[in-house]
Amino acid sequence: MDVTAYSVERIPFTCTLDCGSRCELVACVSEGALIRIDTPPGRIDTIERPRLVPCARGRAHGRLQTVPERLIQPLRGAGPRGSDQFEAV
Repeated sequence: MDVTAYSVERIPFTCTLDCGSRCELVACVSEGALIRIDTPPGRIDTIERPRLVPCARGRAHGRLQTVPERLIQPLRGAGPRGSDQFEAV
């Protein structure tokens, strides 16, 4: 998708996957919707602060918003422990 055709806000964040690298990412948001996850442009690679290039897993963070298993609202247990019964809070 060409993000240049939209009014895009770029929000920097770090990868939350547990590989230990904490790669820098940028969320491209248009009209309140995430349209792309990218790497920060133009950051210089230095010894003190090496530029980490995110892996495919890190760049796929956006897909986590659309998986059917994603919780949309908080839940609490509604039955006996282990019964898998929940209700919206």
